Amino acid sequence: ATFDSVYGTVGSSWSTKGGKFCWDITLPPNTSAVVRIPTKFKVSNVMQKGVSKISNGTDYTECVIGSGSYHFSD
Repeated sequence: ATFDSVYGTVGSSWSTKGGKFCWDITLPPNTSAVVRIPTKFKVSNVMQKGVSKISNGTDYTECVIGSGSYHFSD
């Protein structure tokens, strides 16, 4: 899915194939977003350049991402 914001296009695409979870997110310049990744997907690469303020809840891992492209997977 995409959304044309006043800052540019926000994109999000996720899939589960063969039990593997993948989520690609793109944010335009000068923006940030809060992302909640369900813990059941066991994403192993949350720590990436541009990711900050990570907190682990019971049902999800929450992080703040800045502008750019991100790929989260297990």
